[in-house]
Amino acid sequence: MHWNRFPGRFSIIVLVVALILVVLEVINGRFWLNDFRVYHEAANALLGGEELYGVAHGLDSGYFKYAPFMAMLCVPLAILPFSIAAGIQYALIVCAFIGSALLADRLVRTHVFGEERNLYPPLPYVPHRGGAPASRTALGEHQRTARLVAAVRAGSFVERQNKRSWFDDRACDPGWPHFVVLLPLLLMRGHTKAIWSVLSTVLAGLLLPTLFLGYSASVTTHREWLEEMAKHNASLIYAGGEAYNNVDTVYSFLHRAVLKYFIATPSTIEAVVILGGIVVIIGALVAWNLKRERARGGSPGHG
Repeated sequence: MHWNRFPGRFSIIVLVVALILVVLEVINGRFWLNDFRVYHEAANALLGGEELYGVAHGLDSGYFKYAPFMAMLCVPLAILPFSIAAGIQYALIVCAFIGSALLADRLVRTHVFGEERNLYPPLPYVPHRGGAPASRTALGEHQRTARLVAAVRAGSFVERQNKRSWFDDRACDPGWPHFVVLLPLLLMRGHTKAIWSVLSTVLAGLLLPTLFLGYSASVTTHREWLEEMAKHNASLIYAGGEAYNNVDTVYSFLHRAVLKYFIATPSTIEAVVILGGIVVIIGALVAWNLKRERARGGSPGHG
């Protein structure tokens, strides 16, 4: 890394700031990484044959809602004391943050600015509203790491092939199945490789826990995960009371605006219906866009 060049200078600054932040957090007793604590405790529960779902891990609100496969990913760190594991996790987050920021800058310059790329300052240097609090939060939350790494991975595909998209790789997330809404995009655009990537990832996410836990325990654990996801989806729907700002989701909006007249009490079925509706809408938009591309005589998916 060279101080007189943008990538090196930016990386050094972020590393120094991250180091200062972690030192201050430790001194003030606030180096919590609460999201990671939940993952760490969930992985320990998996190792000890304890309940993974329906119980709080590390925090009163620390209910694990992801696939068993995601808990398995944290098993190597769960073997370590939390303080050491948290330090390693923090370092991984910082690296992912730097990598994703530099890659985002390169992608924007290549695919948006084009020949005018040198007229604009580096993207990570552009001020963002709420940037400091957002960065501090991002550097302390476990689930952000997976998203940053996914962005880096997806961006590399975009640069190499210029055919893959951020959506393709996010649809492969085995821990958060809401991304099934992107399947119409993959199917209708004919992204065969991406579809196989989705299927292989899902299959691996199902088989690895079976090898680790055994068939019977794996089936039970996955059933408990689906039940936990069902409860979580229902909880995304705001039905009244004082927690209006705490449950401000598309599920909640649609229930308050329309569905409450047909479904009095929020339920898992309502959440599934909403998710299915989103899939249909995305499919319709993709079909409409394909029709426009064909009408212009372009190649679908590359116009």
